[in-house]
Amino acid sequence: MDHETIFTKLPVLQTERLYLRRLQKSDVAAVFDYARDPEMTRYTLWVYHRKMEDSEFYVEQMLAGYSSGKPTPWAVALKETGQVIGTAGFIRWNPVHGRAEIGYAIGRKWWGNGYATESSRAALAFGFKRLLCNRIEAMCDVSNIASARVMEKIGMRYEGILRQYLHAQGSYRDVKIYSILRSEWERK
Repeated sequence: MDHETIFTKLPVLQTERLYLRRLQKSDVAAVFDYARDPEMTRYTLWVYHRKMEDSEFYVEQMLAGYSSGKPTPWAVALKETGQVIGTAGFIRWNPVHGRAEIGYAIGRKWWGNGYATESSRAALAFGFKRLLCNRIEAMCDVSNIASARVMEKIGMRYEGILRQYLHAQGSYRDVKIYSILRSEWERK
């Protein structure tokens, strides 16, 4: 896969319990089901979806991302049922510098099951094997203890705090930054 088509032809990934696949128009209701929860978006850059049209717009944005070849996360779906429970994957990629950033969002009713960890591990493998990254990083709000724990579980190292790095939901927020290098990932 070359740089121009890697995200337009994003492959389906499988883990023990999950499929990571492209979002589809038919996923709008499932996205709305988890994205309408204000608690789920407490630490995100986006606000909860108040109406189905918000989820339709979100899915359209993701589809446009795939079409344009921009780094765009996968839908995370349960293997057992096919239910879409969130998203995970790449939000930035710089092939010149061998660097990428991952993100994930799993619906609250599925929290505590290790799905963010499992899907993020699959994304890391894709990043190091297919995107040929040397470094993959992730960030979370300083108050998001669960997300920081996911980053630690997938082998990322805490690097520090970026002060007032993001403006989200009306305020500037400090974020923790974590990363893993190819050499560290290969030793796992």
